[in-house]
Order: sequence, then structure tokens, then C-alpha cells
Amino acid sequence: MVEGLAAGRRPELVGGGLLRSAGGWEKITSARRYGEHLKSDERILGDSDFVEEVLDTEHEKFEKLCGYLERGVDLDTLAQTVAKLMAIDLSKVRIPGQKSIRVKARSLLCHWAIHELGMTATAVGKRLGLTQPGATRAAQRGEEIAAQKGWILDHVLR
Repeated sequence: MVEGLAAGRRPELVGGGLLRSAGGWEKITSARRYGEHLKSDERILGDSDFVEEVLDTEHEKFEKLCGYLERGVDLDTLAQTVAKLMAIDLSKVRIPGQKSIRVKARSLLCHWAIHELGMTATAVGKRLGLTQPGATRAAQRGEEIAAQKGWILDHVLR
């Protein structure tokens, strides 16, 4: 930090979003003169292509979430789906336990609730009697289970 202070204000580190990514105002005005419009978002630091890619990915996630919500998919629906997939009683998905099948089912439920429905690990944990870190770890295990089995939520809900 001391070395950084001695270096003073550096123009290449001033600004954010498009200004910083493009290399300053001179590059932005030059691009506009030639009819090139750069995509930017002040929340995303990167070049125009990277910003476009991030925004497209987030748009796809949002559209998928809207589709689930329109179909009425919620944590209870996910629990029923997981119970059917794992061939266990629904009550065993909802309550804590150490049996392998129950841990796997709850892990899969956490994964889909957090990564597909956009629920927070805190909210999922409260509903399932887990701490936030516990729900996060369970979601990681659930992601591995879904990948191993080839289960994609959109497909198993059909």
C-alpha cells in the first residue's frame, strides 16, 4: 500500500465500467466517430463483448426463473420432485437426518432451490433446519448429485 501511495493517481485506474474497460474517453469517442457503439454496464468491469456475455447469461437465468414461477414451482414443489426422483417419502426430504439417501435428497433440494429458483441459502436453510453455511454446502453436494445422475430441473419437472 505504501508503494501504491507513492505512485500517486494513475489514469489507467480511474473510472469504471465502459470508461475504464475501453481505455478512457478518447477511445470511447473514437469508437463512436466510426459508428461503433460499445455495450456497457457500470456494475460490470470488462470490454464490450464481456459485458454483453454477462448480461445475456443473466437474462437467460431470469427468463428461466420466470418460467418456474409461472408454473408455480416453489420449495414445496421441488421437495415433491426430489422425493419422487429419489424414491423416498416426502417427509424424509423435509426433516434433517444422517441417512445417506436423506442427505442426498436434501442436498439436491438445496441445489435446485438456490441455483434454479434463486432462493438464498439463508431462506432455504431456515425452511430445512440448516444454517446458511450448511445449506450452501448441501447445495454443492446437490450440484454433484444432479450432474452424476444427469438430472436437469427443467427436464425432471415435465
